[in-house]
Amino acid sequence: MIDLFKAKIQDSKSKWMRDAKWGFFNHFLPHMASRPTPIMTRDQWNKKVNSFQVKQFADQLSSLKVPYFFITVGQAGNYFCSPNKAFDRLFGEDNGARTERDLIADIAAELLPRGIRMCVYSPSYGAKRTPEEQEMWLEVITEWSERWGESISAWWIDGGAKVSYAVYQAYINAFKAGNKDALVCTKLWSTLSDEQVLEDYMSG
Repeated sequence: MIDLFKAKIQDSKSKWMRDAKWGFFNHFLPHMASRPTPIMTRDQWNKKVNSFQVKQFADQLSSLKVPYFFITVGQAGNYFCSPNKAFDRLFGEDNGARTERDLIADIAAELLPRGIRMCVYSPSYGAKRTPEEQEMWLEVITEWSERWGESISAWWIDGGAKVSYAVYQAYINAFKAGNKDALVCTKLWSTLSDEQVLEDYMSG
């Protein structure tokens, strides 16, 4: 078993997270986390996303002196709080309920000037599926990552899957497409040596 913390302890990229010691994590979904996903129309989902009061929320985080903040881009049912043209093209515009508002970009724009790092939770979309579906999801992930760029400091990838090293590497690269220095933690397992570990931090 690899001691991932030991393997990365000297990595200066992750020093900010280690020094921060804590951060704030928020599920923003149409349902309770890890519960059955309800059916929600696109209009209903857009209304929910549009109701998020970014400045007021940022004021609360600032008052608590939160060093970094994670929010879900989605979890189940394809209810994303950010639009994605690649998803619409590859999976169909009627598959789920993407929002017209890019909530993640809006929050990042408010937090970064306050010195609060913006981070994103994402499932390991498509990792358990066919190679064709993996390629489709990698395109979706890359679009988000490249759009948000250096405004995203870290990704936490949920959903375990035993994948090949090539697939593991492709997912890491997709999440880092917009910011090579973004920290990434996944649950994508492969047979790795210490030199092959690509995660920058560990999940609990």
